[in-house]
Amino acid sequence: QLGSLHDRPKGGGGTSFRPYFSQVATELLLPDLCVYFTDGFGEFPKDVPTIPTLWVISPGGRDSRNFPFGQV
Repeated sequence: QLGSLHDRPKGGGGTSFRPYFSQVATELLLPDLCVYFTDGFGEFPKDVPTIPTLWVISPGGRDSRNFPFGQV
């Protein structure tokens, strides 16, 4: 059963953002935009991706000044 639209997002950290950006680079895909819904605590790619990225951060998530790329 899916949660309701009123459920609060929950984050626990530890997400690796690397696989997505690695796969896009490997497949030579060029999405117009990447939108990540996250708490922001996780592993970022070592190299800054060329994909425009929008980070949508849950309450209590990583401070926007601590994102190495994209817009928060």
